[in-house]
Amino acid sequence: MKSNLKKSLYIGLAAASMVGAADLTPQTANASAAYRTIQTKTYYGNVYHAVSKTKSVYMWNSTHTKKLHNLKNYPKTTWYVQKSVKLTNGKTTAVYYYVQNHNKTVSGYVWHGYLTKGFNSANPNTKPTAQSLAQDAAFTHQIATLFPQARESTALNTYAKNVNTHDINAYQATVGIQKDLNVKDVYILNVKGVSRPATLSKIKTQFGKDTQVWKNDKLVTYNAADHLNDFKGGYVGSYILSSTGVYLTIILAK
Repeated sequence: MKSNLKKSLYIGLAAASMVGAADLTPQTANASAAYRTIQTKTYYGNVYHAVSKTKSVYMWNSTHTKKLHNLKNYPKTTWYVQKSVKLTNGKTTAVYYYVQNHNKTVSGYVWHGYLTKGFNSANPNTKPTAQSLAQDAAFTHQIATLFPQARESTALNTYAKNVNTHDINAYQATVGIQKDLNVKDVYILNVKGVSRPATLSKIKTQFGKDTQVWKNDKLVTYNAADHLNDFKGGYVGSYILSSTGVYLTIILAK
C-alpha cells in the first residue's frame, strides 16, 4: 500500500496534462472566487509555449484572484514549467502550470490547456543548436570530474536527459537505474540557475547548499559538496538543458 502511494506521487507531467472532462476551463470563472491548491507536482526543465499568439490568455496569482499578465503580450516567449497545481473553489477544479520566462521576470499560473509542449518557434534563439548540443555533451564529461571516485555512465547521461525534459520522472528513473546498473542508491540532483556557459565552480557553489535531492523514492536534504568522494565504484551522469542552460540534472548511483 505504501509503495503504491509513493508511486502515485510521482506521475509525469504528461499525465498531469491529461485531465478529464471534469476539469473545466476556469478562465471564465469569477476571479473574485478564490481557489485553493489541493495537489502539487514539481518539474524541471519543461519548456512550453502558448497555443495561441493572439488570444487573450491570462496568467494568475496562486489563488486565481488577480490577473498578472496576458500571454498574447509575449508571442515569442518560451515558458518554463516549475510545477503543476490542481486548484479548486469547490465548484470548479482545474490543473494549472506555474511558469516563468527565461529571465524569471514574468511568472504566474496558467491553465494547462492554453500551453503546449516545446520551444516557441517564433523565437529561434531559444532552440538548441548543433554547437550548443556539442557543448552540452562536452560538459557532461566535465561534470563527471567533480566526482573522481565515480565512473561516467552514458546510461545515466540518458536518464538525466529524460528526467530533465521529463520524459520520465524521478521515481521511474530510480527504478530503471537500479535495475540497469544493479545499484542500491540513486541520487538525482536538479541544479537551478546554471547560466551558459556553465562552469564547474558555479556548480560546486550550488553543491555547497543544503538542497532538496531525490534519493531513491524520497526527497531529502543533501549537501553534495560534502560527498564528492563518496561514490567509489559508483556511476555519474548529467544533462544540461540546451540553449538556455537553466536546469542541470546530475544523477549519482552506487
